[in-house]
Amino acid sequence: VCFYIGRFQHGPSPLYKECLLHLLRHMYGHRHIGLTLGKAGPLATGGKLLTSHEFLSTSSSDAGHAEAGPSTGGHTIDIDGVTIQAHCRRHHATTLGTTPSETYELSRAVASIVSHRAWMSEMGLPQLRPSPVECDNSGSVKIAASKQSDKEGLYLKRRKVFIQEAVTSQEVEVVQIPSEDNKADILTKILN
Repeated sequence: VCFYIGRFQHGPSPLYKECLLHLLRHMYGHRHIGLTLGKAGPLATGGKLLTSHEFLSTSSSDAGHAEAGPSTGGHTIDIDGVTIQAHCRRHHATTLGTTPSETYELSRAVASIVSHRAWMSEMGLPQLRPSPVECDNSGSVKIAASKQSDKEGLYLKRRKVFIQEAVTSQEVEVVQIPSEDNKADILTKILN
């Protein structure tokens, strides 16, 4: 609801921004005390001052393959290293390996961060650099950098092209990280 309110409100007033900020603080347990939306002043998060030009949204993506059938995927959206959204669910299709399932989840993370970047820009915090999307699968990182298509099924081919277009338009930058540093890893574990 917060996203859609902000998404369709162009040129929000200071009062509107303050109300939205209050709602976000309430939703995320007051973790963002000191966060100021808009161009009025520096952005303070975690005891660190940032100007709006240094402010950047990021994402982490991972997929788990421990169970039979569709894999479980998860991704996060972070603002200055603080996770503000975490998504986790089973995929709609069963993939034949780890790279296709990681790529499937990577496409979901890219879609979320592209949408989030548009919202942040409309709130007065333009995203001046590509947002890093962290992934621990080297095959998915190579697919994102490639301009080629392969003989995958149509459901995955569309997702690969979407990732490649987001990289080409400099909306995102897919970065490989070690598995132990991947924030989204916890979202792929089966709970008893």
